[in-house]
Order: sequence, then C-alpha cells, then structure tokens
Amino acid sequence: MTDKLQKKAELRIKIPQWIKLALDEHCDHFGVTIVSTITPLLVEYLGQATRVRDNSTNCINNIYSKKSGRDVKPSKKKRGSQIADDFSPPRDISEKYGLDHENAVDQFIDWAKSSAHVRVDWIACYRNACRNWIKKEESQTEQTRKYIDRKFEDEEF
Repeated sequence: MTDKLQKKAELRIKIPQWIKLALDEHCDHFGVTIVSTITPLLVEYLGQATRVRDNSTNCINNIYSKKSGRDVKPSKKKRGSQIADDFSPPRDISEKYGLDHENAVDQFIDWAKSSAHVRVDWIACYRNACRNWIKKEESQTEQTRKYIDRKFEDEEF
C-alpha cells in the first residue's frame, strides 16, 4: 500500500448501546482495543466486494461487483429437526461412558420430545448428553438406590 493509503483517518460512528456494551465486554475479556477489534471486521466485510465507480453519469454511483477470480457463496445452514421416532444411536456411545444403553436412549428421547427440542445433529447431542447430564442423573439414581437398600437392610419386616 502506498503511504497515502496508510495514513490514519478519524472516523466517528454511532452504534446502538447494546452493541457498544458487547464490544466493551469483548475488549475487556480479550485485552484488546475497540479499533483492533473493528478494523479486521471492516476489512473482511469490505473485502467481499470491490467498488467500481460508474462515471457514465454526473452523479456518483458506487456499484459493487464480485472480485474477479473469487466466488463468494453464501453458506447455507442446515435446518434442525425434532428427534425421529426411530432414533437409534450407536451403542458404543453410551457404553463408552458406562451407561445402560436402553435406559440412556429412553431418557434422551423423553427429554427431546418433552419440549419439542430441535437439533441439527441428534447423534452429537446424544453423545453430549451421555457425557454430561445422563451420566450424572444415572449416578444420582444409583446413589439413591444404594441408600434405600442400606436403609431396608437394617430394618426387619
């Protein structure tokens, strides 16, 4: 870049308060300045298209066209869906975390259908559930069962 383009210019913008708060929080968290946060975003955003000045009329029209040699395709997000009635995750996921497969799947399906949860990848969601909350609930249930067994062992009927 030439020295003329490298010269710094002042820019003042007004943004909604919630964006300013989010920006301040980001800067505090990562220890960066607002300028060092916004500048790469602007460069990336403005780098998506090149500006072409249309001099065919007396007014200035900025026409944006794709950069040559670079196809920018908008990314299509996958849409989520509710859990299938025949949901059958691989057995090795639950066994990896020491869970009873049938119990874990039943518990997961009940959770998914209880509030009509929508997910893109149900297998990944199940894996995460096995890793976290199903394992915790099952261990709590096991602890309760052991407590009840000890309580009734001491008593005679």
